[in-house]
Amino acid sequence: MMRKIFADNHHIPFQTFICVLLVLITFFLYRPVGEFDFISLDDTEYVTENPYVKNGITEKGIRWAFRFPNFGYWHPLTWVSHMLDCELYGPAPGRHHRTNLLFHIANVILLFSIFNISTGETGKSALLAAIFAVHPLNVESVAWVAERKNLLSTFFWFLTTIAYIFFTRKPSALRYMLCITFFIAGLLSKPMLVTLPFVLLLMDYWPLQRFEFKQILSPHFVPVFLEKIPFFIFSGISIALTTLSVRHFHINISADIVPMGFRFASAPVLYLRYLDKIFRPADLAVFYPYPRSIVLWQVIVASAVLAGISFFAFKKIKNSPWFAMGWFWFLGTLFPVIGLKQAGIWPAIADRWTYIPAVGIYIAVIWGLYNLIKKKHVPPKKIIALSIIIICIYAALARQQMQYWQNSILLYEHTLKITKENDIIHYNLASAMMDDPSRKKEVVYHFSEALRINPRYLQARNNLGVYMLRLGKDREALAHFLKVLQTDPEDITAHNNAGGILARYGKTAEAVRHFKEIIHIDPENAEAYGNWGIALAQQGKISQAIRCFRKALEIDPDSERTKNNLRQALEDMKTEKKDG
Repeated sequence: MMRKIFADNHHIPFQTFICVLLVLITFFLYRPVGEFDFISLDDTEYVTENPYVKNGITEKGIRWAFRFPNFGYWHPLTWVSHMLDCELYGPAPGRHHRTNLLFHIANVILLFSIFNISTGETGKSALLAAIFAVHPLNVESVAWVAERKNLLSTFFWFLTTIAYIFFTRKPSALRYMLCITFFIAGLLSKPMLVTLPFVLLLMDYWPLQRFEFKQILSPHFVPVFLEKIPFFIFSGISIALTTLSVRHFHINISADIVPMGFRFASAPVLYLRYLDKIFRPADLAVFYPYPRSIVLWQVIVASAVLAGISFFAFKKIKNSPWFAMGWFWFLGTLFPVIGLKQAGIWPAIADRWTYIPAVGIYIAVIWGLYNLIKKKHVPPKKIIALSIIIICIYAALARQQMQYWQNSILLYEHTLKITKENDIIHYNLASAMMDDPSRKKEVVYHFSEALRINPRYLQARNNLGVYMLRLGKDREALAHFLKVLQTDPEDITAHNNAGGILARYGKTAEAVRHFKEIIHIDPENAEAYGNWGIALAQQGKISQAIRCFRKALEIDPDSERTKNNLRQALEDMKTEKKDG
């Protein structure tokens, strides 16, 4: 009825009205992010302290992006996206956040279009897109600049899907190549798209209805599957490149640290945690610590629940294809991040990882509920009212969650309130507070907590040592640096800081040993050569100090500190010659 009235009175296609409404809902919900700051967790590496990104679009930066850069896995198009932001906006965080919002709005409209075109059911498609727009789990992807990769890759995911739908309706080489092009662009943004070929097969079954379930492994299914072969090949290439990049940075978490048996046991429990967050998006955090142990009964119950739902989906696949499609969408797209393969600082779960997988649950629930309501002959007005209530509840929860993303300290303090034994966030909160002289005790407390939870957290110990230096507690600082070196004798930061303290206290021979060790580990370390030169100068070895300063300037010609030290050393050399 609403559709007919709107179309007759205003002469605007109903779908256009829905799109405008979705844009307005998403924009006004997320409008505050334009005032938010960068988050110290990852935003520094992705934007604020990344010289390649900060310089905007440059030939050097593009080459760097397509190599294995010095941070994260391989996603060159994401780096280019951040470079373009810096080229257009500079370092202002608000503009970077607004670009994230624009991508989220585009993804909302694309999701609506995908299911409106493929099913012809505008109302259900609109509700699907609206829930995707306002769900609190998606706040992390929109309000965190570093999650541009999530938004950008999903943008290409949805473009690939729309192009594929049009290809299935009127196949042509050009339309197929467009699908492949969008797919490759998505993989270059984030390797999460490796599961998209699997999802396209699900969509072939429903809603595209290109084959029946009983036709799998029959001649009718063969051409549908063969179309996906190039997609699977590019997925394999992406997996290989991602694996190589992880190995290149030595951030792969080996089975010695987190045994494979424990990872497999944890997986069903974590799947249920994701389901809980989707239906009950409360106590959301930027980082959920990976479990150190797991109870057997939880594994058994979680496995039984997942198996039961999967069995039900298979049993009802003919009469309720949307449920099977949505459920297996969720299981399949979440699989790459469920923890069987781990790298870097790996959380138990992450809100941002539900950006695509949760869509499968929305599909299963929305189409399932509408089907149930239809059988109960519920009036359309009540259906619309219920839909609006659901959207409003999720929007209110999203706005509440959004307030914690205004800055790093707010976000980390909130996370510590709702998580336990979170060494990563204790460390990041302490680091974020270091420049505030009124929070000295808090800084020391949070660094100490990070080390209590994880005594091998060398970065936290290094930063605590640096902070002790700021407080003038050189002996305590030196003790921390030396303790780091007991665990990791090749830690350059600890060597450099320990050498600097020893040099100041006249223990130049010991200091020089630390600087020499740095040069042995990293022959192109300009700071170590500069500090070595200072130690030699203190020993009266001016000519050797000059050689060190000159070597440092060869590596880093812009260092004013080294230039001044070299100038002073040359003057001292002249004075010595005159006196001689």
